[in-house]
Amino acid sequence: MLAYLFKKFKSYKSNCCLINNNNSYSYCDLYDLINKYNNFYKKNNIHDNDIIFFESKLTINSLALFLLLLNNKNIVIPINIKSKLNRKEIYKIVQPTIILKFNGQKIELERTNFNKPNPLLKNLQLKKKSGIILFTSGTSGPPKAILHDTEKILKSYKSTGRKHITFLFMSHDHIGGLNTIFYNLFNGGTFIINTTYQVHAILDDIQKYKATLLPTTPSFLNLMLLSKSFNNYNLSSLKLITYGTEPMDSQTLLKLNKSLPKIKLRQTYGMTEIGILDVKSKSSASLEICITKNNHDYKIIDDILYIKSDSSMLGYLNYQSPFTDDGWINTGDKVKINGKYMTILGRESELINVGGEKVYPIEVEDILKEIKNISDVIVYGKNNRILGQIVAADIKLSKPVSKTKDFIISIKKYCSSKLDNYKVPMQINLVNKIHLNDRFKKVRS
Repeated sequence: MLAYLFKKFKSYKSNCCLINNNNSYSYCDLYDLINKYNNFYKKNNIHDNDIIFFESKLTINSLALFLLLLNNKNIVIPINIKSKLNRKEIYKIVQPTIILKFNGQKIELERTNFNKPNPLLKNLQLKKKSGIILFTSGTSGPPKAILHDTEKILKSYKSTGRKHITFLFMSHDHIGGLNTIFYNLFNGGTFIINTTYQVHAILDDIQKYKATLLPTTPSFLNLMLLSKSFNNYNLSSLKLITYGTEPMDSQTLLKLNKSLPKIKLRQTYGMTEIGILDVKSKSSASLEICITKNNHDYKIIDDILYIKSDSSMLGYLNYQSPFTDDGWINTGDKVKINGKYMTILGRESELINVGGEKVYPIEVEDILKEIKNISDVIVYGKNNRILGQIVAADIKLSKPVSKTKDFIISIKKYCSSKLDNYKVPMQINLVNKIHLNDRFKKVRS
C-alpha cells in the first residue's frame, strides 16, 4: 500500500500537500524528502525489524520519515513532542530498539538494549510487516498500547474520496489525526497543521487557507460558539464540520446549526482499537448515525455496540485481548436504536449508578445546557456511601450571579421538572473552567 501511495505522490506532483506556519509544501517535496531520508536510514544501519519510538512535531520532514519507516517494514510508535504520556512507561511496554527524536530538522538517534519484544510484535516482525502503535490517553488507568498492522489501516483509504483542504485538528499520534492525514494523502488533498487550540487562531487559518473541512471535537465546537469568534471570520470556504471522540449534546448541535446554517455537520465514529468507521448522520441537526457495512459489521447486545472491522488492531501489548473468539470487539458504548439509525449515549464506564439506576451524563448535560446562563457543563458520578454514586455537575456560567445558593437551587428545580429524581445533580459546583485533556475532550472525574 505504501508503494501504491508513493506512486500517487508522483502523480499529484506540484499539488499542495501540507501547510505549516505559512509555508506550503507539494507532493513532490514530500516524495523528495522520503528519498532523502532513505539515505539517512541506510547510513544509520536501521533494519526492517527495528521497533522505533518516533517523537516529533508534525512537519513535512517528520511526515516523510514516518512514511519511509512504515514503507521499510518497521514498527513505529509516533508520539507528539507535546504528549504528556510518560516516556519511560512507554519504553517499558513497547521495548523499542531505536529511539528517534525529531526536532525541527535535527534527528537524535539512540539504540537501546531492549531485545525481548512482545509476542504480537515478534509475530509482525516475522511476517516482515510494518506496524503502528498508538496509545490511549490513559484517563482511567495506565494507557493501553494498541498495535495496528499498517496495511490493514491503509487499505480502507484506497477507494477514491473527496479532495479537501482540511484543518488537521488532531495530532499524528491519535487515530483521528492519522485518519485525516492518510485520507488526504490518498486523495491528493491538503492539510493544515494545527499549532494551537486557540479558537481565533484556528478560525484565522481556516479563513486564510480556505479550508473546506474541519474535523474536531464537540468540546472545541462549544468553545467556538461561546467565543462568538466565528462572526469575525469569513468561513464561506468551509463546507463540512465533522465531530467525534466524545458525545455531542443536542443543545450545542442546535446552536451550531443556527449559527452556521451553510455548513454541513456530520458525526464520526471510531476507536483507536478499530479505526474510523464509515458512518452517516441522519441530518446535520441529528445525533442519529447509520454505520455502513463496507469494511466492518456491527451488532447490539444489551444496548452495547459491538464491532467487527477489517481495520481492527492486532491487539493490546499490555492488556488482555478484548476480542471475542469470532473477532467482535465490545466498544463499551451504550446506544439507542431507531430503525437503521442509532444514537451513541456514552461509554458504559462513564454511566452513573445511583442506587441501581443508570444515568447517562450526556442526558443531564443536555438539560443543564437549556438554562440560559450556563455556558458549559460536565456531569459525572461521585461516590456515595448510601446510593453508591450520586450525580455531580461542574458548571461554567456565562455571567456571574450575585446569589450562588439561590442559583444552584433554581438549577435543581429546573432539572427536577425535566428529569427523574435520581438523575437530578445532588452536587453542583460553579467553576471557572471545564477541564479538557490534551486531545480536547472532557475529562469526567
